[in-house]
Amino acid sequence: FEEAGRKLLLRYLEPGEAGIGRSVSVEHLAPAWVGDGIRVTARCAEMGGNRLTCECAAVDAEGRVLGQGTTVQVVM
Repeated sequence: FEEAGRKLLLRYLEPGEAGIGRSVSVEHLAPAWVGDGIRVTARCAEMGGNRLTCECAAVDAEGRVLGQGTTVQVVM
């Protein structure tokens, strides 16, 4: 989740800025097995001050939601 959210932020960072992970909150909803294809998506939920909050989800190839949650990154 953190990597997916970070990919949203990277293109907006200015030279000398860095995104630092502040928090990750995940609700585990279903299992995945070794070798399963999993898609993780992140959507910008809020941008305020120097913080980016993303809503994230992990979905398997059959469309089952395996997990959901949020990440927060701080721009330094």
